[in-house]
Amino acid sequence: MMNSIKHQIKSNDIKTKNGIRGIQRLLLLLVITLIHILRLIVKCSIQGFTSYHAAYSTREWCRDLIKNLNIYVDMAGNIPSQSVLFVSNHRSYIDIAVIGQYFPCTFLAKKELASWPILGWAATLARVIFVDRNDRESRKLSRKQLSTTLKQGISIIVFPEGTSYAGPGILNFRPGTFELAAENNIAVVPVSIEYEDSNDAWVGDETFVRHFIHTFSKKAINVAITFGPAITGNELLQPSYEWIKNTLLHRHAIMTKESIGGTL
Repeated sequence: MMNSIKHQIKSNDIKTKNGIRGIQRLLLLLVITLIHILRLIVKCSIQGFTSYHAAYSTREWCRDLIKNLNIYVDMAGNIPSQSVLFVSNHRSYIDIAVIGQYFPCTFLAKKELASWPILGWAATLARVIFVDRNDRESRKLSRKQLSTTLKQGISIIVFPEGTSYAGPGILNFRPGTFELAAENNIAVVPVSIEYEDSNDAWVGDETFVRHFIHTFSKKAINVAITFGPAITGNELLQPSYEWIKNTLLHRHAIMTKESIGGTL
């Protein structure tokens, strides 16, 4: 009986400690974001605001998040030096930092992000392209903005599933951005992202704050990212989809094998 009570107390202490860690990292996220907002404002007030400043600021913000939030990334593949359209499967809001740390970039995101406190302000300053996927005019405008940004030499990251998905595997891709890339002779680079812990995926009705605190209560987040070959031509969606699907299947098999091996 006493052993059971002691075990329960110890378990509660660990949960409390982990919960505090999650809250601390949420505050750290907000502080890092505010610092980068201020840096961008100061820089642009001196040199003038450009999409290039915003893209480089996004990369540095992502790098700081990866470093300070204990996100460990296993990266494979090659990243093109020229601007391209990166298309990735979507597991979580963490994907943004995982991909964006490697090059100056911007993102295509749901319009709801613009109304988020602090993070929405940062995204607006970083010239994230917002879209309401249920509004035809919004989709049309976002495609125009995508085209303009890519022609400026800035890479864009798109999640063509249109929402996050826990997996394994991926959802069907929306065709709009692939059609845009084909029309403008823009190369598409497929990207696969998979987390060691499937609970890191942000899906369902759980709020951002609740999920973030729970996820970052762990000591570290482990994620694998793989950059595929650049794809050009008129048919871009299907080759990108197949590459990401097959890469995820391979990665999932490796993670499953390692997990089983770790329990033996």
